Amino acid sequence: MDEDTYRASCSLFLAPLAAQSGMDVTVVPLAEYWIQIDGRKSLEILEDATKTDLHDLRFGQHKTVKCAGSDMLVHRLGMSGNLAYEVHGPIDCFEEVYSAIVASGEKFGAKRQGVRNYCGVNHTPAGYHNSLIHWLLSDGNGGVGVPVRLTGTAAGDAKNYLATPFECGWGWLVNFDHDFIGKEALLRQKETGDYRRPVTLEWNLDDLGALIAAEIAGTVEEDEEVMAYNASNPEYYRGHADLVKDGDRVVGFTAGRAQYWYRHTFISIGYVSADAAVDGKELTVMWGKADGKQTPIRAKVVTGMYYQDEWRNETCDVMKMVPERPYL
Repeated sequence: MDEDTYRASCSLFLAPLAAQSGMDVTVVPLAEYWIQIDGRKSLEILEDATKTDLHDLRFGQHKTVKCAGSDMLVHRLGMSGNLAYEVHGPIDCFEEVYSAIVASGEKFGAKRQGVRNYCGVNHTPAGYHNSLIHWLLSDGNGGVGVPVRLTGTAAGDAKNYLATPFECGWGWLVNFDHDFIGKEALLRQKETGDYRRPVTLEWNLDDLGALIAAEIAGTVEEDEEVMAYNASNPEYYRGHADLVKDGDRVVGFTAGRAQYWYRHTFISIGYVSADAAVDGKELTVMWGKADGKQTPIRAKVVTGMYYQDEWRNETCDVMKMVPERPYL
């Protein structure tokens, strides 16, 4: 935000690390609202709400504008993979700002959506790995300061829920010019290439349908929690991971299952060994409990991020895609 000022949404676990670091760091909690506007109309919606030209914002950039009479920080980023913006401001101004954005959104056919869309339908197809949803912190928490109940066939070992930056495809972000926790392990992964690769898994709909039909037909026990495959509440969605097999060999785990309406598919993000991360390869997701019944579900590997269309936020050129702005 400034030369020596940084904004973070992960202060719950940054604060104790900063306190232990010996560095001159002060953590200041922010009482602010946090709204995301995702989709190809998001730029027009925000420009209409703020009466400000935002075309100059490239992916990852931000600036302060006025909305409903108060300062609002606009970031060009989101969690759907599509063109998107995230806005922040003082919590006392939330109602006025939210109402203004909703009113502008209605002009362009926007729909208000909840946490299920944010957690499941957004992060997974976009390829944005998220704590709690796709992996946990090494202390067993998801950045919320409280233990998370582990579910799924991977629940036999909490290490199954952990992934390194290299396994998320973020190795290029790791800077090795200073000391930090885990540096040696990450250097070893970088030098040897011995780490799992991130992929998208397309679940076989026939296998998934048979699983749901079995519960409807009453041929499975109630405590097998079959229908929880599509639950987004914390009990069954966050902290849930399933083992992935290539034949009889466990090659990794998968998490963040999502019914992706846009392509009529059911997907998850997988972290699998390099030899299994082959586009089109069929793997098996083991659905069920670590200490109970497990049902194999075939899944096809899709390498790279699932959403790769022309409006991908990192690459789309808004100057060409939204040339007219009569609302300014």
